[in-house]
Amino acid sequence: MKSYSQNRFPVGCTGYGTTGPIYTESQQQGLRDRSPNLDVLRALAVGFVVVSHLLIEHSYTSIGGYHTQSLGTLGVYIFFVHTCLVLMQSLERQCHTYGNRPIALGFFVARAFRIYPMSIVIVVLVASVEWTFSDTPPSLFAFLSNVFLIQNLTGSPSVTPVLWSLPYELQMYLFLPALFTVASSGRAWRRIVALWCASVALVLLLRRFGLGFDLIRFFPCFLSGVLAYCLRNTPRTRPPFLLFAYVGAVAAIFPLLVEMRLSATVLSWVICPMLAMIIPKCREVKSRWLQRCGDTIARYSYGIYLVHVPRACQIFYVERGHEIILRGLFYDRCNDHEKAQEAESRIPIPVELIIVDPPFETATTG
Repeated sequence: MKSYSQNRFPVGCTGYGTTGPIYTESQQQGLRDRSPNLDVLRALAVGFVVVSHLLIEHSYTSIGGYHTQSLGTLGVYIFFVHTCLVLMQSLERQCHTYGNRPIALGFFVARAFRIYPMSIVIVVLVASVEWTFSDTPPSLFAFLSNVFLIQNLTGSPSVTPVLWSLPYELQMYLFLPALFTVASSGRAWRRIVALWCASVALVLLLRRFGLGFDLIRFFPCFLSGVLAYCLRNTPRTRPPFLLFAYVGAVAAIFPLLVEMRLSATVLSWVICPMLAMIIPKCREVKSRWLQRCGDTIARYSYGIYLVHVPRACQIFYVERGHEIILRGLFYDRCNDHEKAQEAESRIPIPVELIIVDPPFETATTG
């Protein structure tokens, strides 16, 4: 029997109808198995983002040289790597499901229905409150830019801070079927490494000449996820502790380096490829409680990501007579933050919000 890496997909079984690898039924089943490691990794990523915003909410922007906002940025970098990896696996499953039919259009439609419904609800909700209560509400142009998640193209501010990363992710989806074709060919990891180097060189070149590179600055992070997919057949000889120890070490060191004025973007070019090379080498975590926690948090991570920011208190309100005081739906638009905090301390009204949404993208969904 051929080895796992020697088989081939039937012709037309990649995003644009080219030839790629195919696997036996038992090997395909292995690819579809739940990955507790990826669930825990995604849970850690969303946890970093939430903790970062909670610290910022309480004015802890720096703790002993620890740049707290960068912890959230690290969480987004992990999201980029994780999402590209599991979407490549999703494209592979679609190939097995639909045979030699093109899958790119279906992939784009599926991703749009996964991302847009909840983001639109959040944008409409936040913008409606701002139009009602804020002295500086978003313009119609900014509102529509947020609805379509193209703020990075129009230069409009995000109506809630966490939306900044979604445009980059959506735009990267346009390249994934083509990258899947490349990743399904022989010696794929070498081609992906070459693309990674080219993207880094392009960013540096554009930066050197003072040209805009915002649209491609995160390509190396996304390509790291594709690299992890190319290395999926690596023997899993390392304990899962290695993966989580690496993430923990980076979470401790990365904000310190950013506080020392090192470029977060440049640091991501080291952090993300290292993560991509570690993920395939590690065996799955065996702890049942850790598996359950990772699965639950990863399943609702998109809802957590979108809803938590307007910072724990965006969803909380205080009644003062007949007036409802909403505490700054934007970090940069809150004009009366101290008064709102004082009011809430006098009349605390906790509001619990449970968001039930489909999984954003876990290792078991596509």
